[in-house]
Amino acid sequence: MARNTRTANFKFINQFDTSDPSYCMVGITVVEKTNDSGEYFEIIYTYEFEGSESSRKFTHPLFNKEDSDGVIVRKNAMTEIMVDYLLKEPEELEKVSGSSTAQHYRRCVMESSNILWD
Repeated sequence: MARNTRTANFKFINQFDTSDPSYCMVGITVVEKTNDSGEYFEIIYTYEFEGSESSRKFTHPLFNKEDSDGVIVRKNAMTEIMVDYLLKEPEELEKVSGSSTAQHYRRCVMESSNILWD
């Protein structure tokens, strides 16, 4: 049973070549659900790529990764924070990401949530 849905969209650019106009718009939808085994998050990713095909691997946050369309993770204190960080605006995320850019940090959160699939 779905309880709460949150969405956000972010533009991922080629951070290795700032003159490259290619980008990947990433849509993130997080649905909180409950079933007989407990509470969990269904995280769904959508992508719209624009630019040269050779830049896709630099702009797509989960390029060649398993579960690039999304993942289901158990809801707990850690995954709640991960979801909050995943959906933060870049300016807010950079306040907590240390020396990483918001884009890099968000990519790491996406990769980490894929490891925690349930």
